Amino acid sequence: MQDVITYRMLTRRDVKAFCELRLYGLRESPQAFLEDFEESEKEPPEAFEKYFDNGWIAGAFGTAHLEGVAGLYIHKGKKLCHKGTVWGVYVLPEARGQRVAKQLVTMVMKEGQAAGLELIQLSTDESNKQTLSLYRSLGFRTYGIERHVLKFPTGHVNYVLMEKFLKE
Repeated sequence: MQDVITYRMLTRRDVKAFCELRLYGLRESPQAFLEDFEESEKEPPEAFEKYFDNGWIAGAFGTAHLEGVAGLYIHKGKKLCHKGTVWGVYVLPEARGQRVAKQLVTMVMKEGQAAGLELIQLSTDESNKQTLSLYRSLGFRTYGIERHVLKFPTGHVNYVLMEKFLKE
């Protein structure tokens, strides 16, 4: 039986749970994140408060703990504040297949739209077909490929660059 999942925007009071899930995601899906697990695990939980500074983080809670997150960063400066970037989307394996990521990304997009954003961008590993399908289902379209974004001993990872205009 699957957990009942509840959704809400995270606050700084959630930093410990966010830190734990973030580190788990960095360790289990290193190709999905720009940050490195070994570097990030050395940071105290308070260092993860920086993620709450400029935008929103939506969270999905199962019975016992935080099971998924998605963030939206609002760019700073009057020339850039019309756009945001979706970041850090991660759902625990046991919570997948329940449209959790879709709900989380939709939540942060609605916050961005209500705040007056005109454009939301994101990037994702080009080999992750499920994630690409999710973003396309939400109306994002590809506008480029960034090659060799990440380097691992086994090779490089390319990212697909995607965008969705909220006002055209």
